[in-house]
Amino acid sequence: MRTAEELGILPSQREALIELRDGFCRGDFSHQYDLDETKDGAKRLFNMNVWRSDSGCGTICCIGGWVEAITGTSFGEFQGYKAQNDPKLRSLFYPPLHPAYWGQITVKQAAAAINNYLEEGDPYWKEVFKK
Repeated sequence: MRTAEELGILPSQREALIELRDGFCRGDFSHQYDLDETKDGAKRLFNMNVWRSDSGCGTICCIGGWVEAITGTSFGEFQGYKAQNDPKLRSLFYPPLHPAYWGQITVKQAAAAINNYLEEGDPYWKEVFKK
């Protein structure tokens, strides 16, 4: 697994990505495909179309939004600079397909993309979508 320095991100952001990936793999998060529907009892919801949305029914976030929630810091400012100069980091948060399809990305697919990024420095979304 690459270090934070090799990835060009903060150590806390790397740790948050690891925590998020592990939570996705454990089933701690539910995919919220339909944003108008609520999942009974689910508090940690995932949808790549939503950076972050808090409600009485739970919190819905994409990868970047959950990293911010876990670290308690704004990943957006740091990511904004880094993502402009690093297309691989940018694609972790903004997958290379039409945004209309981002909401269909599953928790399992997001976990695979995070793992690819941590291991290889690239989320390899296209390979993730083929599985």
